[in-house]
Amino acid sequence: MGEISINPKFNIHETYKKVRILNPYRGISAGGGGGVDPDYQAVLDYAAGNFIDLPSAAQQDIDNQFIINYKSSGAWDLDDVVFKFKGTATPAFKLICWKRRIEAQAFGGLTWSDSGVKGNGTNAYIKSGYIPSATNKWSLNDASVAFSSFALNTTGCVAGSYSNSNDSIYVAARTGTSYFGLNSLLFNTSTDYRLLGYTSYNRISPSFLTIDTTDIASDSGAVIPLEIFILARSNAGVASIFGDAGLEFVSFGSSKKSIHNTIKAIF
Repeated sequence: MGEISINPKFNIHETYKKVRILNPYRGISAGGGGGVDPDYQAVLDYAAGNFIDLPSAAQQDIDNQFIINYKSSGAWDLDDVVFKFKGTATPAFKLICWKRRIEAQAFGGLTWSDSGVKGNGTNAYIKSGYIPSATNKWSLNDASVAFSSFALNTTGCVAGSYSNSNDSIYVAARTGTSYFGLNSLLFNTSTDYRLLGYTSYNRISPSFLTIDTTDIASDSGAVIPLEIFILARSNAGVASIFGDAGLEFVSFGSSKKSIHNTIKAIF
């Protein structure tokens, strides 16, 4: 008899090569603790089910410990969106949102490395798939755009969305004049708020927002009904004002002012 050829996509042995099932007891000592975080396991399961190559065993261990530490800070429960771009995983795996377990879309000349993802200030950006008005963590007077950077932004914006001036989301920490807005009118400041590592931009009340732990007067207006882009601003769905930051982590959700320093210590 002749041999039957099977497409590798449907060959369980070929598929299994891409899947490393984490041992739920690994890292657990006699005293307890450790183990695999169920939300990280869910990310791995999503990737395996969608034929996305999984990270190496070593990177899985790093990611798993990161999510355990991040949860311990209280930040995970405040987020609608979590992207971890740092590490040796493929870009396809890095584009999985750990909270929603959906895939973001990348466009233009992004540079991917073990450090994360870097924009080019010209045409590169990521569609997050996140619309603040359709979520339950982000609200008019309680919201945040947070990120950790390995290369400072010099042009464009880190994240943004715009439909009218009353509901703008715009984080543009860059050289020269910097513009900011969270559910509000845009405003500018000559202060250089750029920072390597973790920083958070938080809407904390109808009258104030906070950059890290610095309160700035800013009246809230409305929650935007459009998607937030990363490394660009969505202008009614069209990407513009492209940034060149190097990002290792991005999150969107409720304000993190009260736990900012706790989160920062993780990075």
